[in-house]
Amino acid sequence: HYSTNGLVMLDPAVAWGFSNIGAVRWSTLIDQDRGGVFKQAAEYGLHFGMTCAVESHGSRSVSGFSRADREFTNEEMALVEKAMGVLHETTHPEAVISEADKDAIRRLSATV
Repeated sequence: HYSTNGLVMLDPAVAWGFSNIGAVRWSTLIDQDRGGVFKQAAEYGLHFGMTCAVESHGSRSVSGFSRADREFTNEEMALVEKAMGVLHETTHPEAVISEADKDAIRRLSATV
């Protein structure tokens, strides 16, 4: 539904994630939801959500989490933000591939 209806272009949580670092509850962004994305999410059981954005090495990761029963607590949001930071760092190419490994890969590469 989200992809089919192009909701990413209307999603205030996505816009927030590309403009901010940290974590925010969707309920904080409700006044920015002119496209009704959060209302549509609720129709699928996603009543309470949060967005988390982390950035390092000139790269950003934005993620969304939701639940049906209640808002995320501050503690839960802090844990999500910490986990996202670890995941972002762990999967960033600069953190995973050393310069020596990059040089070896370049030597093995064929150029056309």
